[in-house]
Amino acid sequence: MTKPVTYISLGPTCLPSEILKATGLRRCTYGFDWFRSGYIHLSFLLENPLDQFLLQHVNSPNIPLEQICDPTILPSKTSEVRHMSNMYGFPYLYNPHRNLQLSSTRDYFYRCFYRLRTILFDDNIYKLFFLADYVNKPYSTYLHSPPEIFDALTELLRANGVQNFKITILRLLLDPLVDESHISSYTHALPIDLLLDTHNTYAATCRINPLNDHPLLRAITYKSIGRQIFSDHLDMSIIAWRGCNYSSVS
Repeated sequence: MTKPVTYISLGPTCLPSEILKATGLRRCTYGFDWFRSGYIHLSFLLENPLDQFLLQHVNSPNIPLEQICDPTILPSKTSEVRHMSNMYGFPYLYNPHRNLQLSSTRDYFYRCFYRLRTILFDDNIYKLFFLADYVNKPYSTYLHSPPEIFDALTELLRANGVQNFKITILRLLLDPLVDESHISSYTHALPIDLLLDTHNTYAATCRINPLNDHPLLRAITYKSIGRQIFSDHLDMSIIAWRGCNYSSVS
């Protein structure tokens, strides 16, 4: 019998959630969906109790620091601090759409991350993790080395007991040469070129003028992208996947 499938955004922005939503594959919010996040925050979630994670990193956004070395071994007995290493994304975890002062916001964050932690360790469900960014859009470029990111995520998830998961990393490239006069004719799908590299991560070229920021155009674009990437299993009845895969089941 086929295992249930759930699609989970790992950020680092809301872009992957928007694509899943437009494609009809997003069923609920799993923690990172609407956050600005980084690799380090997934590690904090996996390696710490949920209440501690929420208190230290979610409800009070901050940039984690670490000592450069042990001050007791230095002649000066003094050590400075630095930002903790973060493979991709933002150095802080922050949801820009919620009022952090409201108790209802904290309750919402708890529900979302509790739901995510529960699903992460449920071996009866396939987890299809999805990350995305733009290659050439200002303030939207965060996944600079997809193969290394894939390897690090796979190692992190496996080391913390997460089983039956698959990963796809998508990078979008805006084409500034597209003729905006044709935008109104895009009613179903936009022309998109998808490439699959040796690490099974996607590179996509979306033929959209970056100066056009119409919400309807974005929704059509995201739906077109999602349907091409996830076309094998849009009906949710099979597990076929074109991205990277680790499974404890042979």
